[in-house]
Amino acid sequence: MEHLKLIDIIYVLSDKCSEHREKHLRELRLLKAEYKGLTCMDKHREITCKEFSEKMGLSLSRGSRIIDKLYKRNYILRADSDSDRRCKMIRLTESGKEARNRIEKEKNKCERKLVSAIPGNKLDQLKKGLTDLIGAL
Repeated sequence: MEHLKLIDIIYVLSDKCSEHREKHLRELRLLKAEYKGLTCMDKHREITCKEFSEKMGLSLSRGSRIIDKLYKRNYILRADSDSDRRCKMIRLTESGKEARNRIEKEKNKCERKLVSAIPGNKLDQLKKGLTDLIGAL
């Protein structure tokens, strides 16, 4: 791979990570947006629908559609806010927490594979370099 440009290496890595995530999505029978929604939820805290949408980087209406899907699958509960009747609070159900745990477990497994391929003294440099690249876009 030494002959490849940096962008090509990034694309190859991205594709491999996407393949891994897609396999996991199929196993969990989740859509990508549902997967992302579960990972943005805190296991022990309820949040507003607005917070959920902001964490997802989506409009309120698009966030609401994902919330509806997660609710129908019994991954989240909705309740009225004590302070604002117009606002709904959401939190993970036990099924939602279990799915989120499975997602985190699989992500950690993938990260261990990646990290094991990098000498320890280069890991911090790599993280910094990748963070710098993200900031450049």
